[in-house]
Amino acid sequence: MALSANIYSVRWTTGREGQSMQVEAEVIIHAAPPKVFSLLSQLERDPEWQEAAIWTKPRAPGPLRVGSQMDHEGRFMGLRLRTAGVITAFEPGRVLAYDFSSRFGRTTMRFDLDDIAGSTKLRLSAIAPLPLLMRPVTRFIRRSVQGMFERDVLRLRDLVESEG
Repeated sequence: MALSANIYSVRWTTGREGQSMQVEAEVIIHAAPPKVFSLLSQLERDPEWQEAAIWTKPRAPGPLRVGSQMDHEGRFMGLRLRTAGVITAFEPGRVLAYDFSSRFGRTTMRFDLDDIAGSTKLRLSAIAPLPLLMRPVTRFIRRSVQGMFERDVLRLRDLVESEG
C-alpha cells in the first residue's frame, strides 16, 4: 500500500527578511470537503490533531471569516510559543489560511481541499521564518517539521474518518 501522507516539498528560501522554510504535506481523507473543512475551522480542536498545538482560541464568538483573530500557544523543539493569528483566506469546503506572528516572525499556514469523487485531497502548507539562532540545526529542524506535518495530516484524516 502507498503512503497515506506524502511530504512532497521542503524548501528553504532566502528573502528580505532572511531565510525561511516552506513545507507541504497532503493526504486523502475519505470524507467530503465540507466535513473536513468543518473540523479544520473548529480552531479549539487543533490540539486533537496538531502535534505542536497546546491550545487555539478565537478572540470573538461567532463564525470565522477573513479577518477573524485568534490566540494560540504551541510548542516546537522544547519551546512554548504564544502567537497571535488572523484568518487570511476562508472559503468553506475549499481553503482555510491564517498567519501567526511570534517572536520569530510570521508563519503562514494554508489548508487547500479538493473534492476527489466524494473524498478530500487535503494539502497543508506552511511558510515560516528560520531564525539565525536555529540555522546551525537546519537539518534537524527539517526532519522534525517533515515528520510533524506527516503525523498531523494522518491524525486529521483519522479524526475526520472516525467521526463518520
